[in-house]
Amino acid sequence: MRYFKIKVKHLLLIAAALTVIYSLIPLAYSKAAQSYKQNGIPEHAAVYYEKALSLTPDFLRSGKDIYDYANSLSGGATEESLYKIFPYGHGGSGNGRVPTDEALDTAIKLYKDLIENRSYDPWAKWAHIRLAEIYMYLGEHKEAEKYLMSGKSNADARLIYALYNSTGEYDKGINLLEDLIKNNKSYFDMQYYDSLAQLYLQSGKYDDAIRAYKSAMTKAKEIKTESPGEGYTFFGIEDSDAKINKIERLKNNHDIVGTCKGRVTVDGIGIGGVKVYIKDRAIYKEDYFSSTPDFPFTTTDKDGFYFIDNVLPGEYDIGIGINPGEIFGKAYLVNKDSQKVLEPRGVLINDFVFNTAIKILSPDDKIEVRGDKLVISWQQIEGAESYSLVTGLINKGSYASSIFINDIKKKAGAATNEITLDVGQIIPEFMGFASFYDEGRPTPGTLLGLYGGARILYGIEAYGKDGRLIGSSMPVIKTEKHPRHFVLVTQELEGDKLVKEEKYEEARDWFEDYLIRNPEDEHSLYVLARYYEYCEKNYDKAKEYLSKLYDITKKEEYKKQIERMDK
Repeated sequence: MRYFKIKVKHLLLIAAALTVIYSLIPLAYSKAAQSYKQNGIPEHAAVYYEKALSLTPDFLRSGKDIYDYANSLSGGATEESLYKIFPYGHGGSGNGRVPTDEALDTAIKLYKDLIENRSYDPWAKWAHIRLAEIYMYLGEHKEAEKYLMSGKSNADARLIYALYNSTGEYDKGINLLEDLIKNNKSYFDMQYYDSLAQLYLQSGKYDDAIRAYKSAMTKAKEIKTESPGEGYTFFGIEDSDAKINKIERLKNNHDIVGTCKGRVTVDGIGIGGVKVYIKDRAIYKEDYFSSTPDFPFTTTDKDGFYFIDNVLPGEYDIGIGINPGEIFGKAYLVNKDSQKVLEPRGVLINDFVFNTAIKILSPDDKIEVRGDKLVISWQQIEGAESYSLVTGLINKGSYASSIFINDIKKKAGAATNEITLDVGQIIPEFMGFASFYDEGRPTPGTLLGLYGGARILYGIEAYGKDGRLIGSSMPVIKTEKHPRHFVLVTQELEGDKLVKEEKYEEARDWFEDYLIRNPEDEHSLYVLARYYEYCEKNYDKAKEYLSKLYDITKKEEYKKQIERMDK
C-alpha cells in the first residue's frame, strides 16, 4: 500500500511539472514573437505568435498577443505604408512588405474576434481602428467608416481626413473632427485642427478653415500658460500663421489660381485610387518627407489621371502614395523635367511612370567578386537607343538612400547588351557617400567604403531617342534581392574587423601602424581619410591621407574630395 502511495505522489509531481512546462512553452513563443517584432522582422513574429496562440486555451489567450499577431500579419496594410515618391530623389519611402490576401483575411478575423468576443480586453478598442485602416487600404470605404465610427474615440486625425477626403464627404469628416476636438480634454494634437482646416478648405469654407487654425493657436497658448511644465508638444503649430495667410490669399485672389495635373501609369496602364500629394514649399521648406505626409491630397481616377484646381501661384512638390502591390517588381522612371513652379493661371504637369524592370541576364543575384572586372548583361528593351550603367553602395542602415549614388556615365550602344564594370575605377567614387546613427556617429560602411566585404548595387538604365529614361533594372521597392548587388571580396584586414565592431579609435591606431610597414596601401589610406573627416573632424589630417591616395593612384575623385574640404 505504501508503495502505491509513493507511486501516485510521483505521478502527480510529474504531471504538475509537465503542466508547468507546457504552460511555459506558449509564453516562450510569445516572448520570441515580441523580440522579432521589436527587431523589425514581422514575418518571424507572426509564426511565433501563431504557435503561442495555438497552444493556449481560448479563455486564457492574451488580447495583446492576438492584437500583435494580427498586426504582424497586416502591418503593411495601412495608409502610412503606402509607398511615397516625391521629386527629391529617385526612390521613396514606405513599406515594401505587401501582405497576402490570406494574411489579411486572418488578421481581419483576429481583430473581429477581439471586438466581438473580448470586448472587455483593453486591446479590443484598438482593433476597431486597425480594421478601419485595413479597409481604407483595400479601398472599401463603407467598411472603413463602420469601424472608424465604432472606435472613433481612438481615431487618428489623418485616418479621418484620408477617409472623408477620399469619399468627398467633407461634412462627415468635419463633424467628427469638431466633436473629437470639443470632447478631447486630455491632450493637444495639431493634426486634428490641421485635418479639420483642410476639409473646410476643400469644401470652399475659407473662413471656417481660418477659424480652425486660430482655435489651435489659442488652445496651444492656453496650455502653455496654464501647464508650462507638463511637457506638451505643439508640432506643426508654428506653421499656422503661414497657412492662414495662404487661405486669405486664396480667398481674395481667385483670378490668378492655376491647376496641377498628371497621370500615374504602370506598364502604360493608368492606376486608379493613387493618392497625389501637393506640398507647398513656401510652408514646408525641407527636402524630405515623413512616412506619413500630412499634405493635402487628391486621388487618381480609374484611368490614372489626377487634377488639382484652385492652386495659388508658387513652388510646389507633387508626390504620390501608391499601394506597394501595384509597383512590386517595377522601376520608377523618374522625370528629370518634373515641374515645380506654377505661374498665375498656369498648369503644372507631373506624371509618374512605372515599368517592369529590365531583366539582368548575368551575373546572377548571388555573386562574390574577387577581381577588378565584372561583366554585366541584360535583356534589350524596345525603343532603347542607349544604356547607362549605374552603381551604388548598400550601407547598413541606409539602404534606400544609397540607391543611384553614382552613374559611371558609360553608355553601351543599343546594338549590345553587355558592359564591363571596372571595380577599381569606382572605389573612390563612393567617398561622397556617408551615413550616420542618430547621435551623429558614422556607420562602419562610411569608413570602409568598398573595402571589407561591401555590397555594391549595379543596374542598367535605358534611354530613348530624346534622351529620356524609358527603362531601368532597379525596382523602386527594395527587397533582399533587389536591387541587384554583388559582394566585393577584398583582403579583410584586422583593422576592418575593428571598424565593423565600431571600435573606431582602435581601428585608427591599427591602420596607422600598418601604414608604417605598408606606406602605399590604398585600403588603409582610404579608411584613415574617412576616419579623420567623420570621426574627429580633423580635415587637415583627412586631406593628408587623400593627398597620398591621389599621388599613388592619380584618381581625380580624391583630388575633388580635397577641394571640397577646402571650401
